[in-house]
Order: sequence, then C-alpha cells, then structure tokens
Amino acid sequence: MGFTAYPYQIMAGNDELLHFAPSLDEVRTAAVEQRSELHASGDFTREELGSMVIYECDMQDLDLRAMMSSLNNRDDPTVLLNSCLVSKRIIEILKG
Repeated sequence: MGFTAYPYQIMAGNDELLHFAPSLDEVRTAAVEQRSELHASGDFTREELGSMVIYECDMQDLDLRAMMSSLNNRDDPTVLLNSCLVSKRIIEILKG
C-alpha cells in the first residue's frame, strides 16, 4: 500500500536529521518555526544553518523483517527510513 510523507532537513546537507509531517503545509510550518527558533537562539548564523530542504517521500509499508530490523536498530534512525523509503524528491527550499 504505502503513503507519502513530507520531511525537512533540520541542518542543511544532513539527511540523518529529518523532521517528518503528514502534509506539506504541516512540514512547512514546522520548518519555519524551527528555523525561527534556531535564529533566535543565537547559536547559529544564517550561513551556518544554510537552506532547509523540504522533500516529498513515497514510503512503503514495512514487512515483518524490515520492522524487526528497524526496532532492533533504534540507535540508527536511518535504518527505519531506508527500510521504507521508495523515492524522495525535493519540493521546496527555504533559504537561510
């Protein structure tokens, strides 16, 4: 069956740090809020943050083996993503 998810990169160029939402509007709102919080904190300059990329990901439902592998590798969040990711495309870039 499968589903579509919308993640954004929390830090530019780092696909290990993704935040997911079920709709483009929700992920855009979350990305803008997080970017504002990071700027307000003073911990990062706009250059350090870079651009935030928003993706559209087609995901497949996990079979039992993939689910067990993901559950047993909870220290590596990419295992779950790689187990169910079918395709990923950039749909928006939020400038720093």
